[in-house]
Amino acid sequence: MENIRPMPDARANSGYELTLPNGATESFNTLGDVLYRMNQKPAAGAESLYGKADRMEVCSPAGKIYFVEQRYSELGIRMPPGQGHVQDIMNRMLVEVMPYAQGDLGTIKAPWQMTASQWGAINAIGKVAYGVYPCLSDEHRKQSCVTRDGNQHDVVDYVNSEFIVRLGYGHNGPLYDGQQTNSRHEIHVAYALARGDTVPEHVLAEYQDEEKVNAFSGLHWFSTLLKKPYLRGRISADRLSQLVTLLNSDRPHVHEITVENAPFFIGLMNSLPAEATSVDFDNLLYEKGVLHVRPMPVPAQEPNIGVPVNAFATELRKMQVEKRKRTQSKHIEEQMAKRNMTLREMHYQLKLVEGIDTWETHNWANRVAQAVESKNLVVLLDVLDGPSNDTTKRAIEKFYPVKLLNVSAAKRRRAIFALAGHVTDEHYAVAEAAYKAERKATAEAQEAEKERKRNETRLEDTRAVATGTNYRVNGVAMNGAEFVEKIIREGYTQLDARKRGAVAQSILRNPQTSSFYKLKRKDGTLDYAEVLLEKETAAA
Repeated sequence: MENIRPMPDARANSGYELTLPNGATESFNTLGDVLYRMNQKPAAGAESLYGKADRMEVCSPAGKIYFVEQRYSELGIRMPPGQGHVQDIMNRMLVEVMPYAQGDLGTIKAPWQMTASQWGAINAIGKVAYGVYPCLSDEHRKQSCVTRDGNQHDVVDYVNSEFIVRLGYGHNGPLYDGQQTNSRHEIHVAYALARGDTVPEHVLAEYQDEEKVNAFSGLHWFSTLLKKPYLRGRISADRLSQLVTLLNSDRPHVHEITVENAPFFIGLMNSLPAEATSVDFDNLLYEKGVLHVRPMPVPAQEPNIGVPVNAFATELRKMQVEKRKRTQSKHIEEQMAKRNMTLREMHYQLKLVEGIDTWETHNWANRVAQAVESKNLVVLLDVLDGPSNDTTKRAIEKFYPVKLLNVSAAKRRRAIFALAGHVTDEHYAVAEAAYKAERKATAEAQEAEKERKRNETRLEDTRAVATGTNYRVNGVAMNGAEFVEKIIREGYTQLDARKRGAVAQSILRNPQTSSFYKLKRKDGTLDYAEVLLEKETAAA
């Protein structure tokens, strides 16, 4: 199928016409308009054009029909090599859209002075050059373009140079914040308002849908400027962003910027130096009484911390609480020193530290206390025979005549056995041997249980893997699992191996006929055959 075909002259010179998947048509002044329309995210309830390129076409003013093409999620029209030189194509597209950029007295408009669709049509040309919109053929991209200084460049560099010459900025528009460019129309409009530029009313009218505006990525402050013109030009976009974010974060308190309090907020935000961080802004608003420490969480029910089983458990829990408080307080101090934490977050975290007493349970302390009382060697070794749990070891040293800290691993282990009642060398040797034997038996039992569970699911697991490969036997298509089941039923029950040169092959042989089929570990057929044959052998 050709990408282009002639149409009757009656359709020529009537602008561009886009035929939609439902058969309806829409008319446009420029090819940039067509491309912008096709790639616009549909409004709620509107039909998406993605995935329907084969049901659309574009008719040019000359009466030629172009078929629509989709690449990834972008739509374009494929221009055949014979359409003309790429420089001529791009020039025609630029000439078509230039009226959108022309202001009074020969001035050039910035993107925020145009409507979203006008800017979208202009920006579409850059997207064609960069290959975002699939329009140019490979032959077009190989062609060289001659810039106004007489040098040869590819289409991307040529279009960039033409944007600079014709518009004074690149295809994504001028720097919107003095440092960055972006093709999004709403970004140019938002930053223009922040600078205090006079954005035309018909442009602002396109951004009256607050839900749509609030959905713009990275522009949570845009709607504030749209609704509160008295902020425009008085506070930078960055500082307004900080202000809006902080006011919205101060829940459950509700803050509203009004004509009356705007000077107060603007003065505060503008009072900090250029290098101020979000922590600095947060602290300033907190110190001025605007922001608050967030409320403490309210548990659904009173925490049940339990009761201690003895005096040792009481002391161990007390030491745990003190250790946790020291650790948390040290973390807060470190974060404050690094300026990673705000003042109000510091006060919140300190309140949490104060409340550790109310939720730290006696569970751990009681477990250790009961293990000591019952001389449970298994639990004591699990808790104490290692480099961790220093608080527990310190509590035990305080209550019992053993040394667990700052000793060698061997001495610590001997002390744990003594805590369990195995004091003499003879008792220690017997207990150590019994403990190791018990651990070994436990490990073997656990491994046996794991093996049992693996065997229970091995048949299902290996069959699932074998199902993922395809075989054809005597013209009949089947998956790998069906193939293995079939040949075993036919008498192929002997697993064997044969060598083909230096390569060993696994085969399933029919012992009656000596014929065989090759199986592969890689595709799961060998594993599945092994499991089926083991099952048959066990059942025999």
